[in-house]
Amino acid sequence: DHTQVVFGGAFANVDINRYGYDYLTAGVQELLGADPEKQKAELTSTAFAPVEELSQLDYAFNAAMAPIAKLEEGALDYLVMDETAMEFYMTQYALMDLREVFTEAQLEAFGEDLIWLELQKEGTRCPVAVRVNGIPFFEDCVEVREAVYFSFTGPGEKAEQYRVFWDYLLNWKNAGQPAS
Repeated sequence: DHTQVVFGGAFANVDINRYGYDYLTAGVQELLGADPEKQKAELTSTAFAPVEELSQLDYAFNAAMAPIAKLEEGALDYLVMDETAMEFYMTQYALMDLREVFTEAQLEAFGEDLIWLELQKEGTRCPVAVRVNGIPFFEDCVEVREAVYFSFTGPGEKAEQYRVFWDYLLNWKNAGQPAS
C-alpha cells in the first residue's frame, strides 16, 4: 500500500464500531479532499494492559509503542484512549499541548474534562487530553462505560486541520445507525 496517510488516528484500549470507523476514515478522507488513489485517512488500534507479570512485558510494550511508531513516521494526528493508555502516552510526551489547537475559551469550556500534564521539574503544566464520553460521536460509536480520552499528537503546524477535524467530530449526526 503506497498511499500517503494524510490524517491518522489510533485507538488504544478502546473499541469503535463500523459507523465510527467509516466516519473517521472515508469521511475524513472526503473532509480533507484527499485523493483516494494516493492518499488516505488511516485508523489503527492497539490494546495493552498494565503489566502484572514479566512474561507480559514484551507484548504490552510492543502494543503500547505501535502508535508511537506511527507518530514518529508522521502518520499519527490523534489518539482515543482509556486512562491506562493516556497515562502511558503522557509519559512518552506523545500528547500535544492543546493550547496549540483550542482557544482559551474552548479549553475553559471543557471544565473538569480537560486533563493537564504537570511537569514538576520545569514547574509548568499544559492541557494534553479531553474526556469525551459525553460527545455524541463517542456515545454512538465508542464503548463509553469507562472514561474515554482524546488528544491530538501531531505537529502544531497542523493546528488548523485539527480544528476542522474537531468540528467534524462535534458535527456527527447519528443517521439511524443502531447504537453500538
